Amino acid sequence: MSEANDWQIPVSGAELYETMFVPTISAVWAPKVIALAQPQLGERILDVACGTGALTRLIPALVGPRGRVVGLDLNSAVLDVARSRAIHQASAAQIEWHEGDASALPFADETFDVVYCELGLMFFPDRIAGSLPIVC
Repeated sequence: MSEANDWQIPVSGAELYETMFVPTISAVWAPKVIALAQPQLGERILDVACGTGALTRLIPALVGPRGRVVGLDLNSAVLDVARSRAIHQASAAQIEWHEGDASALPFADETFDVVYCELGLMFFPDRIAGSLPIVC
């Protein structure tokens, strides 16, 4: 290894986020955040700014195969990691991953029963515009 490469991190930022921050932050908070809305069988759930899908991946079994689970993030790299980590079970909803902006949600009004945003608000360029579609 050359001296110039001694301090290079051999994984992407999205993978680093998944391996370092998800176990220490999202693994603790995601179940608590999910419990706040108590998703039910058949419900339609959106996770805005889903990142690598730590919270999103916990929901399919809760809504069952007739439910709908969508993870939305602006960053395609984190969605790639999310897709690679998702495991589909016949008794659970399949996760749909969408690239998009929270301030201009690519869904019709009243598409979802529950909308989550675990840790994403702090990354929105315009927090007011990004939060308005979520709470409406």
